Amino acid sequence: MQLRKRVTIENLTLLAIIAGILSGIYLSPIVLELKWIGDVFIKLLKMIIVPLIFASVFVSIVSLGFLRHIKDLGGKTILYYLTTTGISVFTGLVIVNLLTPGRQNSFVQEAVNFEHKFKFSDLILSIFPANPIKSLAEGHVLQIIFFAILFGLSVLRVNTEKRKQIHLFFDGLNDAMITLARWVIKLTPLGVFSIVSYLVATKGLKPLLSLWEYVLAVVIGLGIHAVINLGLLAYFMGKVNPSSYFLKVREALLVAFSTASSSATLPVSLEVAEEKAKISKKSSRICSSFRSDDQHGRHGFI
Repeated sequence: MQLRKRVTIENLTLLAIIAGILSGIYLSPIVLELKWIGDVFIKLLKMIIVPLIFASVFVSIVSLGFLRHIKDLGGKTILYYLTTTGISVFTGLVIVNLLTPGRQNSFVQEAVNFEHKFKFSDLILSIFPANPIKSLAEGHVLQIIFFAILFGLSVLRVNTEKRKQIHLFFDGLNDAMITLARWVIKLTPLGVFSIVSYLVATKGLKPLLSLWEYVLAVVIGLGIHAVINLGLLAYFMGKVNPSSYFLKVREALLVAFSTASSSATLPVSLEVAEEKAKISKKSSRICSSFRSDDQHGRHGFI
């Protein structure tokens, strides 16, 4: 019984990362042939992203029932998102200016692309879908979220009977996608092993060692933000024990660590937030829409 409690997806995923590193070093010819396993795992995760995002955001909007509830929860979510984003940016700037990673590394200087200029107007335009069906097909997350929110708000204005029918359909769709996500999540250790082992087999540890300053800055910055910044917010605002909460959601952290994709991690994040951290569906699904921005940046270690 004690052994069964320890054999969890999270522990197996952690072991898969370690085994993947060792296999990539000593069994590279074999793991190169197993790359397809990791590719299949990533595709399965991304397969459920679009219907899961659309259904979960839509159901969360309609479940609130009244526009004033949406304004209250949505306002708090936006405030929290902007606050944590601002804190993370400030932490990153402090760490970068103190450690100055990559300043003397020619590999980093050659890899950095300074040609692309960010425009605020591009960000705004990327939110509005010209064709929502095309956005769903191509997986444009921000546009899907925007359309789901507008669609949910419009459904709140139709008569009660029709609203119930539409709500029941998408609620059932959402439950089905959550079930499908759980099936895919069970494959996490196998998929993570394939991804990590392939990366180590093809890239080796040399690039990682040559970028040790950058890696150190990233690890320190993420550690401070996760443990101190978010930990304090969880303790004072959420009234929860940060260490016990992080233990409950560690599966999502391990998947994010190994895949370096916020989109691929989204189904796992929703599942562990609702099932293990016991966060209400209304809150988790609204908040997830602000974290599904893999289109504009990836936040990972590998």
